[in-house]
Amino acid sequence: MPIQMRAATDDDGEPVIEGYALKYNKPSEVLGGFVRFVEHIAPGALDHTDMSNVVATINHDQNQVLGRSGVNLELTPDDIGLKFIVKPTDTSFARDLITNIKAGVINQCSFAFTVPDNDEAQEWKDSTRDGVDYERTIREIDHLYDVSVVTTPAYPD
Repeated sequence: MPIQMRAATDDDGEPVIEGYALKYNKPSEVLGGFVRFVEHIAPGALDHTDMSNVVATINHDQNQVLGRSGVNLELTPDDIGLKFIVKPTDTSFARDLITNIKAGVINQCSFAFTVPDNDEAQEWKDSTRDGVDYERTIREIDHLYDVSVVTTPAYPD
């Protein structure tokens, strides 16, 4: 599901941005430098995730905050992944972003997270893909820091 713009259901008619910050079982682009890997997020990885203080940003820039969980950002894990809905604050950079989304120039999402330091949280396997050393499966995310509308995501889906 690409990012969507729609009129809010409230009386003020302000825009709302919604999409999936992450989708389960979808491959990332090839990541890493010297060691190249492709990453997947397993279903259930968000089951115990701390999402109490998440911000919605533009390109993971903490200076361009669109919203915050508990204020104007809703996060909903479902069978597909992590859906978000944000009613951005009325700032110049939010208005610019909305213009770029409407024009189709910016149309993807991303997320920033940490993985707990335990053996069950992730799995690394040798890859059979050309140019890829490993396949990484993330089974547990311990903290979600942001969901972000981005120009170039690590996950194309």
